[in-house]
Amino acid sequence: MVREAVEEYARNRDQAASEPDVSEVSAIVGDISGKTAIIADDMITTGGTLIKAAEALLARGATEVYACATHAVFARDSIGVLDASAIRKIVVTDTIPHERSMLPPKFEVLPAAPILADALERISTNRSVSALFTDDTSDVLHWAIPHESALVS
Repeated sequence: MVREAVEEYARNRDQAASEPDVSEVSAIVGDISGKTAIIADDMITTGGTLIKAAEALLARGATEVYACATHAVFARDSIGVLDASAIRKIVVTDTIPHERSMLPPKFEVLPAAPILADALERISTNRSVSALFTDDTSDVLHWAIPHESALVS
């Protein structure tokens, strides 16, 4: 199944649109029927990529879709388009400031400063930065998502 998905991706890769902010879902690998899907992206500009991915996941049987991204550009009417989409919740960081009161309830904004501060402190004291992203939390400052901001409520 994985080989077939890779071959399908290779066939469709050359046909994909080359314009910025235009996307095409070329393959979904694995059985997602009856499961919750989480889409992680680096940046949301227009929301088109997330919406197309969510629609494809739901069409393949996912029960619900959540999305998260580091940078929320939110160009043009993307907030309204994303709010009207089938994505259940959209979680972003505050690397690009937005007036939180202007965002619909579907949107959650988490602070990036605590993890960046922890990473900088680790660099200046010659400690492991990669430990921030492992299961070993013995050497990690507790910057994690507050309980009321859980991705899945």
